[in-house]
Amino acid sequence: MNEPTFDKDGGPTEETLEAIKNWSANNPKGCLDFLSDCWSTKYGEVELPTDPDKPFMWKFTTGGWSDNEALLFALKSNFIIWVKTWERSERGGVYHFKIDRDAPKVEESESEPDGYIILVGSLGDGFQAFVGPHGLPFCDHEEALEAAEQHDIWEVIGVWKTGY
Repeated sequence: MNEPTFDKDGGPTEETLEAIKNWSANNPKGCLDFLSDCWSTKYGEVELPTDPDKPFMWKFTTGGWSDNEALLFALKSNFIIWVKTWERSERGGVYHFKIDRDAPKVEESESEPDGYIILVGSLGDGFQAFVGPHGLPFCDHEEALEAAEQHDIWEVIGVWKTGY
């Protein structure tokens, strides 16, 4: 999806939210630029990266508007991009995201990533990420879930596609 779509009230459509949730982890800048295009500045604010000598920085303020908050919830669902870019949050619905300008550039591909990584919770020890044999991603979703069962993992938090 290249352009966000909006419902009759000006909020993002489910298609737009799904695009954010499923955005390729290889292109976090594209995702944050897309999020900027979706953001309602009628209620909230967005500040875009401007200084060419500093890292890319975005500042999103929800303004309490539920559709802006839905956009952030969609971004949080894209775990890999969230952890790669989230810088900090402030009281009042303010979120800061950052990407270093010297971060490696990744070529976009039309093909689907063929690896998976599973993030799981372990008994009282916080979160733990498991990958497949030899440090490579699991081949498919089912294989990842079977590995969680074999390790007696009590809760599967999520399974995300990787670009491996």
